[in-house]
Amino acid sequence: MDDTKPGTADPEGTHYRRLMEAGADITGNLAGSALGFLVAGPAGALAGAATSPIVKHLVALASDVIQRTMSTRETKRIGATLAFAAAKIQEKLDSGQKPRDDGFFASDSHQRAAADEIAEGVVISAQREHEEKKLKFYGNLLANLAFVPGIDRGYSNFLLKSAEALSYRQLCLLALFTLKNSIQGGHLRQTSYRPAQGAQNASIPLVTIPLLYEIFDLYSRGLISGGGGALLGLTDINPSELVVQGAGSVLVNLMELLTIDLPDLNALIPALS
Repeated sequence: MDDTKPGTADPEGTHYRRLMEAGADITGNLAGSALGFLVAGPAGALAGAATSPIVKHLVALASDVIQRTMSTRETKRIGATLAFAAAKIQEKLDSGQKPRDDGFFASDSHQRAAADEIAEGVVISAQREHEEKKLKFYGNLLANLAFVPGIDRGYSNFLLKSAEALSYRQLCLLALFTLKNSIQGGHLRQTSYRPAQGAQNASIPLVTIPLLYEIFDLYSRGLISGGGGALLGLTDINPSELVVQGAGSVLVNLMELLTIDLPDLNALIPALS
């Protein structure tokens, strides 16, 4: 049941409030902060929405989302993701950054705004995402795309599809390979997993094999390179030589993967040492 009262000036704000409150058990105190930013009345972002187009698009999206048929958990995921996005938007606006003005928020008679399309895509991804640790990074992606000019509709959709296809552990791997030279005690294996001379089969610890499959998938998607040579199989992987590249680097930046909790990165190191 919609709790918007007749004559309310900002029904979308009410919808956003409902989503934020639903996601509070995932985001914790962040939900209250995001609500204060978006729907806190005259001092809130809604009052200045004309100068913050991403806020306008997010709040309008909430009005559409709340009318969909979703499970309780799906509603929580969407609410959490939008809270994460709102918190990042607030951080950027407070630091003096301006939303992009290259047409990302503009619609015409032929198609809706790219911002609307991407925001809906993020909501759909969040709704069906069972790895809830990814939600914060969907929120970061949505927020950062609103501030970085030059990433058009097509590439934005590609980045979102790529993020959706990766596991949370693969996001951790992208962060790990970016930070590998700066994590204390994070020394990775210096050689490949090819069989030793004279051995018929490679001896790879069982705990390592699933990680190698995920690494090889990142390589197959072009998100990392093997450090110069082609990787034809799992045994060609040399963890110390893996380099994040191309769209992988863009995802690291826009999703802010370097803010992944350090224990989650450290948990990967023993299997790759």
